Amino acid sequence: MKKSQIDKLVFFLLLVWIIGIFAAPLIHVLPEAVGFLFLWKHSYSFVCHQQPDKCYTVAGESLSVCARCLGIYAGSLVGLLIAIVFPRIKRRVTGVTSILIFLVIMSGDVFLVLLGVYPYNKIRASVTGALVGFTLISYIYPEIRKFLLEKRNNDS
Repeated sequence: MKKSQIDKLVFFLLLVWIIGIFAAPLIHVLPEAVGFLFLWKHSYSFVCHQQPDKCYTVAGESLSVCARCLGIYAGSLVGLLIAIVFPRIKRRVTGVTSILIFLVIMSGDVFLVLLGVYPYNKIRASVTGALVGFTLISYIYPEIRKFLLEKRNNDS
């Protein structure tokens, strides 16, 4: 696999994962697939608490992840796209400091809600998650790409 093929594959897999988050409302359109959709939605429970009051709803059905996780994935997708298309810009925009700042902001939001300082807000959770996802992918993705390239070279 070439770098560009790896980029496309990883982007495609992340995109499919994000599209899958919106599968639950399909129960209304495809009632015969209810068993499959239940299992599909359940697969997201390994990475998200899926508390209905913290999830966006579409057609009366909760999405497969909470607002914060949705933000993390959406931010990661945008960050990945920028990292692929404009790798030099991405490195200048984000850094360890940015990641730490956004992680502190997101964690602070979580703890302030848990302490009852203010109520949970889906938009705030999505935004803080998106900032973390956007910056974090800049460090995760190069390692994924490097691993896949090395694996390809070792298998050859």
